[in-house]
Amino acid sequence: MRKTAFFFILLWSVAFSAFAGPDDLKKCLRFKAPDQQSVITTPVCTLGVDSSCKKIEKVEIRARYCPYGSDTLIETTIGTLSSPPFLKVWDLSGIPDQLTIGIGVLIIVNFSDGDAFGLHREGIFLAHQSLSSPLAQQISYEYAGTKEFHADTIRFNPSNAGVYAFARMYWNEKGITVMVNVRDTMLDTSASQKILEQTGIEILIDPAKKQRPYPTDDIMRFFVPLAGKPHRVTYQPIFNDGRTYQLKQATVPGNFDYSVRTGNRGGFAVVFSIPRYLFGKSLPLEMGYNIIARASNAKTLSLVNSGNGYNHYSPLLWPSLTLLPKPLFKARWLILLVSFFTGFLIPLLAYVMFFALTKDKPRVILIRGQEAEKRAFEKVKEALDRYVLLRDMSPAEIAPELNMSPEQLETSVKKITGLSFMNYVMYLRTEIVRERLRSSFSSEASIAESCGFQSIKEMERYFKRFHHMTPQNFRKMQQVTQQTQ
Repeated sequence: MRKTAFFFILLWSVAFSAFAGPDDLKKCLRFKAPDQQSVITTPVCTLGVDSSCKKIEKVEIRARYCPYGSDTLIETTIGTLSSPPFLKVWDLSGIPDQLTIGIGVLIIVNFSDGDAFGLHREGIFLAHQSLSSPLAQQISYEYAGTKEFHADTIRFNPSNAGVYAFARMYWNEKGITVMVNVRDTMLDTSASQKILEQTGIEILIDPAKKQRPYPTDDIMRFFVPLAGKPHRVTYQPIFNDGRTYQLKQATVPGNFDYSVRTGNRGGFAVVFSIPRYLFGKSLPLEMGYNIIARASNAKTLSLVNSGNGYNHYSPLLWPSLTLLPKPLFKARWLILLVSFFTGFLIPLLAYVMFFALTKDKPRVILIRGQEAEKRAFEKVKEALDRYVLLRDMSPAEIAPELNMSPEQLETSVKKITGLSFMNYVMYLRTEIVRERLRSSFSSEASIAESCGFQSIKEMERYFKRFHHMTPQNFRKMQQVTQQTQ
């Protein structure tokens, strides 16, 4: 969190001291404004002052807040009053929600005898706009160490700078694992250490789902940089003598299970596990959460569309995260218990059959769906045919050409073909491999490389999956070209 807010607090403290007067003025002046920690949900807010000991001549009211699309604080004059009642109704319609650091109000009172006095208050929060958070997310149980699994993709708010990000999560007895992929064409892996330390992923958790406007000491915030080790940030909100408010932060190092993978001009991927012991005796079934991706071009992508950067850290805006129950077939103790009572072989065969039936088995690709969907998919198929041989092809590469988001492209391919995007790409590549095996004498290594596979092993794995035989056996059976002696 930037130090801009604390600079303004210090500046206002100096201004307050300059206007400070005798103690009796403090007793006779009354600050008519919301109390500290108040959350204003109405479209207007009344600010003002009255005096019981001296006649007021003029009152100036100033406020400090974040404008739209910025996390840089500004100070503005709300109004100057020269006649009683010294009250100002502040129209909040043009101001975004002010959470996390809130607003500050300074009222400068000038008396008829020439004395002046300043009243200052921080830590007032505005939630007057229509609050909306992303839909609640449900995450499933997976074994520890899993890095690929079938789950709903968590979508980030889109960036207008060509940066895309999506995340997936799962839970188990060891904690919660978060996987985030960021498509960042501006990423330079040879950049300075400072830039790489500021680029990465932030994961925020509200375990008790208290949904306060500002983060408290029980909020979990983890930062995983591209350079350096992950660390946790703790908060300590301090409200002093009814006037000032500070949100102190401290960095706590930790031994976390994580991995970071970067690709120059391509983006980065982060896998990070939040250990269970940080949650207490057990994982809560429901909690608040947010994920923030910090790209190399200083662009920020968040699950929360908050209007300014500070509000990303307000638990009041975070969506809910719910843990789905652990499936019975993933309870190893249950399988062992059944095996003990009914014998070993029968349960083992049943488990193998169940796994085989539920696995995402390859099948002949059929174009399914309505005619309109088929016609729309033809454009997708044409684009895939053009890029299918590119080794690093991804939805982010093709989606802009089709005026689709990467998530929409993946959904379209899944709906029409029954396969995920990458599995369908691999299927198309094996079809090309079939033709080259049938009509040429090129080596398998050459064919694998020219068809976009990372290695011969990868080509053989997908070929066997979709065509139920090895490339070598297929060539023996289907080759039609005679080798020249």
